[in-house]
Amino acid sequence: MNLAEKYAYEIYKEHSFSNAAKKLYITQSSLSLTIKNLESKLGFSIFDRSKSPVSLTREGKIYVEYLEEIIENEKNMYSRINSVSRPISEQISIGNPFFISRTLLPKACKHFQEKYPNVELKLSMGETATYLSLFEKLDSETLHFVIGFTFDEKRYTGIPLMKERYVICLRKDYPGAESLKNYALSYTDIVTGKSFSKKLISDYSLFKNIEFLKINSQGILWRDMENFLMHCPVSPCMFDNCRNIDVSYDMMLHGLGACIVTDSVVSYHPPTEDVYYFYINTPKTFRQSYIIHKKDFILSDSMNEFINILYNTANKKVVNTM
Repeated sequence: MNLAEKYAYEIYKEHSFSNAAKKLYITQSSLSLTIKNLESKLGFSIFDRSKSPVSLTREGKIYVEYLEEIIENEKNMYSRINSVSRPISEQISIGNPFFISRTLLPKACKHFQEKYPNVELKLSMGETATYLSLFEKLDSETLHFVIGFTFDEKRYTGIPLMKERYVICLRKDYPGAESLKNYALSYTDIVTGKSFSKKLISDYSLFKNIEFLKINSQGILWRDMENFLMHCPVSPCMFDNCRNIDVSYDMMLHGLGACIVTDSVVSYHPPTEDVYYFYINTPKTFRQSYIIHKKDFILSDSMNEFINILYNTANKKVVNTM
């Protein structure tokens, strides 16, 4: 903005010529003259001086809106210039095709970059490539870390990240759901992590007439739940090559069948009273995620701090980045 525009915006903020003049360290007469010249150039009055405090005219309101756009654009410009000119001391690259990339990484990255502004984070999020391809990138050091659930312990180190519990979700108005309500838990029960040993479901036949949404039969969820799901019918609405399990939750909300997700997926979505939730009693009730790197890979201080922040974020602890 030019000087006259800055003066006009200061008057708008202060609702007063005299207060604005004090903030700008100029005389009120000088400020008034500058604004009169500006209004003469524009062809309309910016301020209604007949009122106290000073208010904007109809034209002035539109004018100030454009001034605020100019201010915002200037901020964005300087932010981009700073990001280009800022020296990058290091880069950390993370690969993750899973749902947790949407929930954990945004929060963790914010905390991390407040402490390490010169470390560039390169995120490969939501990839549709196979899980094995991420490890090929890990081997070639195209990626430093992979966030996942399974890995070769002889070749890689896996640092435990987050333990999630599997949950069956079903709309209350889905055919057959009413007969299961005595086994059901609420949204609050799930997101607070309460234990309900008496409501653990071991009898697969309870769901023999409920169609389940099938998502990525090669994924760990389907493999973990195979003994349970093999006894249940599959919904005709199936997913091909989709690695984000929360998609099935969205489809369930629209009444297309039951889904199996994790408690973190449930907590990521808004609370609802329209869904029954069920805990399953199977050999694999939980899934454990890890942040994985090559065994011979030497971690820098900033990488260790990133892992620490990610872990604390995953376990809902307060992260002190100061």
